[in-house]
Amino acid sequence: MNPLKFLSTAKPQTKITKDCFYSLIQPIYGQTCWQIRLGYGQELCLEIGKKIPYHSPALSGEFKGEWQLGTRASDWTIYKKRHPAVRNSDSLMKSSDHEKLIKQKIAKINGQKIYEIEVIDFQEVDFSYYLFDFGLYNLIIPDQKIEDDLPLWELFMPNNQILEVYPNFEFQLHSQDEIA
Repeated sequence: MNPLKFLSTAKPQTKITKDCFYSLIQPIYGQTCWQIRLGYGQELCLEIGKKIPYHSPALSGEFKGEWQLGTRASDWTIYKKRHPAVRNSDSLMKSSDHEKLIKQKIAKINGQKIYEIEVIDFQEVDFSYYLFDFGLYNLIIPDQKIEDDLPLWELFMPNNQILEVYPNFEFQLHSQDEIA
C-alpha cells in the first residue's frame, strides 16, 4: 500500500497521431520565447507566449509562459542560421557543451518567435529529429533511443494539457492534473 498515493511514473496511455500532433502545436506558431534557461542536467526550459503570474505567494512576482517547452532525457543543439529563410546553419551550442558556455550564449533565443516545429525523418539512414524554427535560430532535438521512460521533450500548453514526445515519434497527451 502507498500511503502517500504517489502517481505512477509510467507513460500515460493517451497516444496521438502525427497529424494530431501538428494540429495541437499549430497555435504556438508566432509566439515569442521571452525566456530560455538551462535547467538540471543541461535541460532547456523555454517560456513562450503570454507571461502568466504564478499563484503561489512564494513565487510572487515570478512568471511562467503560456506555453512551456522543456527538453528532458535528450541531447539538443542550437544552430544560428546563415539566413532566416534557409536551413543551412552553424552550430551555436549543444547540450554537451560546458554549462558556462551555454549560459553565455543561450539568451540569444530570448525575444525570438517560434515559426514552426517540424518532424524530420530520414528513414533511409535511420536518423530523425525535431526542428524548432526560431527565425534566426534552430533548436534540434534528435529522436534518440533512450533506456528510460522519460520523454525527449514536453510542451505544457495553455489548455492545461501536456504534450510529451517519446522516441520513435510516440506522442502522449494528458492533463497537467495527472502529474504528481
